[in-house]
Amino acid sequence: PSSGNSKPIKPFGTVNRLPQSVVLPVKPQISAKQIPSPTPSGPNTARDTPTPTLGKTSSLPSSINTSSRSRRLSGTRHSSPIKKVVTIQTPTADLVSTPLNDLSNLLTSANTPILHLASSSHITTSTPYHHGLNLSTVILDHLTHNQSVSPFINPDTSISAGNLDASTITPALYTSLVKPVRQTPASHQELHLPHQSTIELPSDWTPNSVFSSHTKVMVSVPVKHNLTCSTSMVMKVTSLWVGSCQVPNQHWDQLVDTNWEKMVTLDQERKSFDMELTMKKAGTFTFNVGVMLENGVSSCGLVRFQVEEPNIQVLTENGSKLDFGSLPEDCSTSVPLILVNCGSCPVPIFLEIRQPADLFSFTNGSKLTSFTIPGVVEKQADGKGVAKEIEVQVKTVGVAVMQPQVFQTELLVMLGEERVVLGTVDIIVKVGTAKLRVKKSVEPVLFSCVLGESITKSIQLRNCGNITLMLETMIEDLNQGSFSLKKNIQIMPDCDFSLPVTFTCSPQASFITSEHKLYMSVIPNGPKHLISLQTTVMSNQESINEFKSSRPALSFGVIKKPDMPNASPTHVNNEALPAVFPVECDRSLINFFSVPVGTKEEQIITLKNSTFDTVCLNLIIRETDNFSLLVPAGAVSTSQLVLPPQSTQDVKILYCPTRVGTDRGKLVLKPQGRKVGGKSIKASIILCGVAGSSNIQMEGVDELEANHYQLPCQQFNGSNMIRFMNKGDSTGFVKIVCGGHVGSTKLEIIPSVFLLESGFAKDVSISYPEEDCSMGTTIITIFTGPEL
Repeated sequence: PSSGNSKPIKPFGTVNRLPQSVVLPVKPQISAKQIPSPTPSGPNTARDTPTPTLGKTSSLPSSINTSSRSRRLSGTRHSSPIKKVVTIQTPTADLVSTPLNDLSNLLTSANTPILHLASSSHITTSTPYHHGLNLSTVILDHLTHNQSVSPFINPDTSISAGNLDASTITPALYTSLVKPVRQTPASHQELHLPHQSTIELPSDWTPNSVFSSHTKVMVSVPVKHNLTCSTSMVMKVTSLWVGSCQVPNQHWDQLVDTNWEKMVTLDQERKSFDMELTMKKAGTFTFNVGVMLENGVSSCGLVRFQVEEPNIQVLTENGSKLDFGSLPEDCSTSVPLILVNCGSCPVPIFLEIRQPADLFSFTNGSKLTSFTIPGVVEKQADGKGVAKEIEVQVKTVGVAVMQPQVFQTELLVMLGEERVVLGTVDIIVKVGTAKLRVKKSVEPVLFSCVLGESITKSIQLRNCGNITLMLETMIEDLNQGSFSLKKNIQIMPDCDFSLPVTFTCSPQASFITSEHKLYMSVIPNGPKHLISLQTTVMSNQESINEFKSSRPALSFGVIKKPDMPNASPTHVNNEALPAVFPVECDRSLINFFSVPVGTKEEQIITLKNSTFDTVCLNLIIRETDNFSLLVPAGAVSTSQLVLPPQSTQDVKILYCPTRVGTDRGKLVLKPQGRKVGGKSIKASIILCGVAGSSNIQMEGVDELEANHYQLPCQQFNGSNMIRFMNKGDSTGFVKIVCGGHVGSTKLEIIPSVFLLESGFAKDVSISYPEEDCSMGTTIITIFTGPEL
């Protein structure tokens, strides 16, 4: 039990508490032919048994005249005495000595204990209890006092042990114990009697520990004997008290589960016998125990047990249930469950996750676990207890839901090997979809900067699911510089998110191009996504010459002022520098969009010799295997051109993708014999290719001609549904418009323009006025194609 804000859990399966039996004050009527047995299993049968010892009763029959009035003697003799009838009643049973109201309260309170649920925030202090056992000593601020039974304080010394009556032993058990010995001495032989065995129980014995109710315990009761060999012994409980209240034997089973009498084997080494008991309520239990050996020697004594009711506090994060919140598909997580034993005795606990429990389990994968929580061994303080923390996990791997769905089950909290249900804790999780989509056409994300500078690029992300997507980002360490971005990202359902990523170049970086990986993991413990990054460290001059857009008639190379006559000697070396890069191109960036894998696409660029000298130009494809130069001999990676003065010539660039994604490279232009500072001058044209194609298919329309479709009219609700499916390997584009001719029906199209990713489908609703249904059909125009 607890106080404060603790919330008791209703025991599993208990809807309405059954009415408890109440002992009414009825005067016992005992027949003279039937004497009540001290035990439920000791029927009265006639047999040859030792005569029991008679004892004086403390009460006299009510009909006997006990007055102190003296009798007056009569001097008259009578031939025969007058017979006066005297009525003698049987002495009352032990039930009369037990207060009926105390017994009624005692039996009524023998119920299954319950556990109490509260928030884990109530733990104010926590210290390790024992290393390696996941235990800790805690103090709970919502418990003002522990109601566990304190150590043994005031035993009822008025209770005394009673002798064992052999007539109350079960006949079969008594017969198997006492075996008659017949030994007739032969003539002139002396009869040697066997050694007289003795046995003695402590008159009043109490174990040092406190026991838990509703839990099976095994107690070894000490015994003294002089046995020299193995001997059988009968152990029998003859009386039971709870506190100072003596319990009639017909009610014993309502308070204790045990073997009230049994056969025990003792030998010379064994100085105790075991009692296995399960007490069903808290209090001080006193058993009058008698033992008897085979030779009829008996002994008796009192055995006392201090019993407390389990005081189990169950702590969860919210104080009401184990709630995992919303979880995406293919993820897993765990939440802690804390059980606190606020009593002074160890409590064995069994936990079981009820079916259906396909998603839930303990950390080892099982649905059932057990452990024992030690009791508070030190002086009990308010709210003090021993805590055990376990983890309950949920896995949504393999779960597929179209809409967010709630999965729920119960955790049974049970006590002892008998698995007495203390209560249940609800377990709940909401499962939905949270899928990350990144345009592969933007990969790799390019970062180009000079030493010591920073550059920021944004990566477009999208959550295509129906619950919030949580992501954790990580970029591996690199020597060229450092990346900075948000560690944790949250994207709402069906929304876009722009993630800024900043690259800061190290002052000691090398002038090279490096590849890096950005890892994005779905939280918690979900799938990992990979985004490619590329960094290029340039010198200041290369940064100036970098072309970031396509413009016609751009010049490449080093620009110098015209040579002046009478130049100083310091400018003599500049005579070798060209005024302009000798070759001009109509494009500085060549893009190939939506090229199906395994196919080829070519583009033509125009080169012009802007000088008055003939230029011999080397053409080189670098940093890629999917681009090439198309010459009469075929596709090559290097080629040469001779450009006469002021002439132009076309060059064919061929793109052959081998995988879906983005390919990048560059075409290097290198004039022969043109050098600056001893180094050849050159210029580059960026090559970019996006591989993949869309394949938009439709259901619910009939094609009339290219891009024109016929839509049947629904006579009942005036609406149609068209399903679009992209069976290609890249994102496609869809646009729907009305027929376009004069007098065409005005339609409501939702949505009318959208992008459709590879492998996805989308339904489009088309509605129109009911008065136009007489037309029978409607013409619409649908444009489809690649995203780029």
